[in-house]
Amino acid sequence: MVIADRLRALREEKHLPAERSEWVDAQIEVQLDEVKRLSQIVDSLTLLTKADAGLVELEWRPVQFSELVEEAYEDAQVLAQPRGVKVTLGECQGNIITGDRHRLRQLLLILADNATKYNHEGGTVRIALRHIGGFAELRISNTGKGIAPEMIEHAFDRFARGKNVQGEVEGCGLGLTIAQCIVQAHDGTIRLLDDGNGRTVALVRIPAEHVETRSGIRRRAAIVDAAGDVGL
Repeated sequence: MVIADRLRALREEKHLPAERSEWVDAQIEVQLDEVKRLSQIVDSLTLLTKADAGLVELEWRPVQFSELVEEAYEDAQVLAQPRGVKVTLGECQGNIITGDRHRLRQLLLILADNATKYNHEGGTVRIALRHIGGFAELRISNTGKGIAPEMIEHAFDRFARGKNVQGEVEGCGLGLTIAQCIVQAHDGTIRLLDDGNGRTVALVRIPAEHVETRSGIRRRAAIVDAAGDVGL
C-alpha cells in the first residue's frame, strides 16, 4: 500500500532531533497499525462481495480437518499468551472434509482469535472436534463476558459488535461474517450459543467422513498473522 510505504520511508529519516524522532516514530507506528486495520477491512469486504456474487474460487480436495484443528489449537495458545488465557484441546476425532484447506484454516483462525480476544485475564478456551452423524462437529468455547441474547441472532451480520465489548476489543465485526461464508460454502452450519455457565460456544457442523487418526499433536512453528485471517 502506498501510504504504508511512505510512512515507512518517513520513519527512516535521520535528520530530526532525537526527542522529536522518538515522537515521530511513535506516531508513525500508530498510523501503520491503522493502515493495516483498514487494509484488512478492505480485503474482508472484497472477499464478502465476491462471495455474494458467487465469484470466490475454492480448491476442492480431501482435507484432514483434525490436523487443521490441532494447528489452530497451537495458534490459539500463541494468541492467548498475552492475557494468560489457558487453551485446551479435548477430543479431536479424525474427519475428512472435501473442501478448501486455506479457507478452512482461515475459519479456524477467526474462531480461535475470537475465543482468546473476547475473554478475560486468566480465562480459558476449550476446543473439541467430533464426528457425529456424517458431520464434523467443532466446538470452540471460551469464558468472558458472554454473548448478549439480542446479539445471538445478529452475530453474523456485517460489522455486528456487542455493546458489552465495544471500545474494549479491537476488531471491526467482519470475522464471524467471513466464518459463516466459509462454512456455508462447505454446506455446513455455524451457530453461537450461550451454554448457561458463562461460556460462549461456537458450534460448526460440516459434512465429513470419519477416519481414525494417530493420537498426539504434531509440533510445528505457529504462524498466526496471515493477512486477513485474524484481527477482524
